[in-house]
Amino acid sequence: MQVQEGRMAALLSDGTFPAFTAARADPGLGLSAESLFTFGLDRHLDGLAALIAAAGDRSNLGGTSGAVGNLR
Repeated sequence: MQVQEGRMAALLSDGTFPAFTAARADPGLGLSAESLFTFGLDRHLDGLAALIAAAGDRSNLGGTSGAVGNLR
């Protein structure tokens, strides 16, 4: 993730994202490329877990959707 820190700093340096830049500068928030990646990965895995749980309980599916149907 440290490789991306330079790219993130360059992205934020032009003032396009002032609120995010200010939040990132707040040491109490602890935002970093790694923490943002971890947050996004956690949300992604939560969604995947919900999809798998729904596939396991087919009585709640009401049919097959594309993503759930592919788990069969």
